[in-house]
Amino acid sequence: MSKNSPDNILSYLKSTARNKIVLFRDDIPGVEPFDIGIAIAEKIAHLLDDRKLSFKAKNEIDKLFTSILINHVTFGKLMAISNIGILFEPDLKIDILSLFERFSCDNALFIKWDGEIEAGNLYFLSKYNGIKINLKNISHIII
Repeated sequence: MSKNSPDNILSYLKSTARNKIVLFRDDIPGVEPFDIGIAIAEKIAHLLDDRKLSFKAKNEIDKLFTSILINHVTFGKLMAISNIGILFEPDLKIDILSLFERFSCDNALFIKWDGEIEAGNLYFLSKYNGIKINLKNISHIII
């Protein structure tokens, strides 16, 4: 059984873990990640000079995450996202770890990850020139 087989993912999703985050690089059959970067950029383009940019952006992000929830035939309720670089923009002041935790409690959160992954740490861009996210205390699987 390959690491990214549906059975392996399904076994993880059926576990009793508090959070359900699936990090993947290669396509997973039947899971089409939503390009969150483009969608957020479109939603906040008119807010760039707004003093409440971070607050309004967080509201838009919450709406987007909620709107992309699907009921997958094999994996159940999930959200699948890609192109998450915009979430790291300093002006948006997004606590990415908190965002991942919040949206992976009741549903599975599939994240197409283009950065590096090492020992429970995610690196946006690269290990040496990127932003580090420590997932050691959040249940996740790397495919």
